[in-house]
Amino acid sequence: GQSVGRASSLLWWLAAMVILGGALALLWGANMRRGLNHDEHQFVAAGTLIARTGAMPYRDFPYFHMPLLAYLNAAIFQWNDSLLLAARTLSVAAAWGALIWIFTLGRRLGAGGRGVLAGSAAIALLLMTPLVLYTSGRAWNHDAPLLLTLCAIGTQHAALGQRGRNRWGLLVLTGVFVGLAAATRSSYLFLAPGFALALAFAQLPRRELLVAWAALLIGGVLGGVPALWLL
Repeated sequence: GQSVGRASSLLWWLAAMVILGGALALLWGANMRRGLNHDEHQFVAAGTLIARTGAMPYRDFPYFHMPLLAYLNAAIFQWNDSLLLAARTLSVAAAWGALIWIFTLGRRLGAGGRGVLAGSAAIALLLMTPLVLYTSGRAWNHDAPLLLTLCAIGTQHAALGQRGRNRWGLLVLTGVFVGLAAATRSSYLFLAPGFALALAFAQLPRRELLVAWAALLIGGVLGGVPALWLL
């Protein structure tokens, strides 16, 4: 009975790997055949200027977005001269990470095939959403902050199941993810009150709630350092 159970579990894990691998191939193939969108050039050009000349956005050249994606692009441009390919690869990787997160969440809804089917249905619905199809995988600032926000949701949820230092550490990490998301795309800053409000609904004692908010704020400031430093 145990061997049958292990074999069944292994088969479902293999099925999950095939599904996620197929999602990656779909994202990669779809986005590498797209033409250049007029909004992509600014992120690629900014990363190139930083990588090749050491110029700083805002001070040395005009840049109309938050700076983190430009610095991430600059980092990968150090070893890859195919600029658009490298920048889109970064976005596809972030989009795939978001799909893995969604799949894992669905996977927890049931054991064996039931969970795999739930996770597969979730990512299929996401991949068929017109807005996702349009925005995902291009060399712009949509995929990275989405993945960071999903990571923040995961760490905050985990924090509420912990006590003491483990909880506060996870909440600091939650704030870091939110701060990094906002340092990639400014509109994600408006998610911060949502995370704070979620803690208020967690029915924590007043003192613990204040400490939780402080941990979230500290993490947010740390995550926002790439933008705050340039400011």
